[in-house]
Amino acid sequence: MGTQMLYEPAQSAYREHHGTETVLTRITDDIHCALDDGKGAYLVLLDLSAAFDTIIHHGMLLHRLEENLGLRYGTSVVTDVFRFENPTPNMSNFVRLRMESCSKNLRSWMKTSYLKLNDEKTELIVITSPYYRNMVQNAAIQVGSHVSEANTSVRNLGIIFDSSLNMEKHVSAVCKSSYHHLHNIKSIRKSLDNKTAETLIHAFVTSRLDCVNALLVGLPKRLLSKLQIVQNCAARVVMKVSRSEHITTTLHHLHWLPIQQRVTYKILLLTWGILHGQAPGYLTDIITPYIPARPLGSKYANRLVGPRFHTSRYGGRAFSRMGPRICNSMPEDQRGYNSLPVLKPKLKSYLFNNAFEV
Repeated sequence: MGTQMLYEPAQSAYREHHGTETVLTRITDDIHCALDDGKGAYLVLLDLSAAFDTIIHHGMLLHRLEENLGLRYGTSVVTDVFRFENPTPNMSNFVRLRMESCSKNLRSWMKTSYLKLNDEKTELIVITSPYYRNMVQNAAIQVGSHVSEANTSVRNLGIIFDSSLNMEKHVSAVCKSSYHHLHNIKSIRKSLDNKTAETLIHAFVTSRLDCVNALLVGLPKRLLSKLQIVQNCAARVVMKVSRSEHITTTLHHLHWLPIQQRVTYKILLLTWGILHGQAPGYLTDIITPYIPARPLGSKYANRLVGPRFHTSRYGGRAFSRMGPRICNSMPEDQRGYNSLPVLKPKLKSYLFNNAFEV
């Protein structure tokens, strides 16, 4: 299907180098760029959880398979509809009408395709800077017969978005879940050897800290420190270290990257994929490789164009802004690897040595 270009450009499911993290990175980048330009973001989440339980018209399914030479019809389902406009009362009404028209067309397509949209589970969130918050109060959208009012926070593919996209609620939820699992693992720690304990920690805690952590780039230190405390507690559980002992030695012994370096590591892997054709098109579109007007030497190879931004609060957290900055700040030898299996251990060792000043 990839060779025949049958995939929809925005499809992330069932495709190599695509996934939840890549699509959320693009969505948050669009929102951050809009906020950085003094605009607002209207995000509508459509629930299609019961869609594939209703595919019973086999004749239509076979016809579309024959017509499109693949499951192209299935990729046309839109799960996230978002528009960015100036957050004024008149513009809010204009955006609402456009979104309702879009949802109406989607419902019509799904009806003819024998699919079902769960109108009652539709969620709306208006993301703006605090300055424009009063201009978009009481926002709502009608999907079918159901009217969805704007929420202060929504869960989008497992990540909590709030009306300022400051990630505070998401970080709090990750910490709460991690502490719950740490408590359970600690209660049976005496019965586990170090290797088994570390395996459980990675399965139930580290996996949550690393989940879509590319969205944490540019966050204030006070939020990242909350996640770092969780990692510190996890290291103490693995090594049976008391609170009075310094945690740096323990993290170094376990060879664990601190939270800040883990975020940098993920951003660098995404930018490497873009440079080497192993990233979704919707991420490649927002990153521009640096091409000098004349040959300037190998130190300018694998560099990216770093767009300017107005505010560090929003523009400083956009992947299209911070990705190039982080990539360009790396030494030349760390940007020259053409193999991902070779890059990963080299990059991790470099970040580890910088974090612990080895």
